[in-house]
Amino acid sequence: MLQIKIKFSQRILNWLVSVKFSGVVKVGVGYSGKEARYKTGKFKRLKEKFTFIGTGKDFMEKLSLLAEERLSLSKVKKVIFGGDGDSWITSGIKDYFPSATYILDLYHLYLTRRADYHGFTRG
Repeated sequence: MLQIKIKFSQRILNWLVSVKFSGVVKVGVGYSGKEARYKTGKFKRLKEKFTFIGTGKDFMEKLSLLAEERLSLSKVKKVIFGGDGDSWITSGIKDYFPSATYILDLYHLYLTRRADYHGFTRG
């Protein structure tokens, strides 16, 4: 199973500050599964992990090409995307990963459910 998560890290934020970048930076992390980090214990690490950082409208296209190169994406039976629910993610999945399943990441799911419970809408 391939999972691709879109997320931001402190390292990327530091890089953006160092180059005085203004705009939207998108980050994709892909991996083929999880495996035990140590011989004993419950800690896991990501298998065949790759990270892609980009900007602009061609982000998903480039991410799909990298995923194909690294993980032979066209041969994968199940592809799962996680993200914050932004429209560029969901539309990009439809265009470049049509067989993928999209799930809202746990943090944004929590925010959505919390807002629903209290009668608020996310803005």
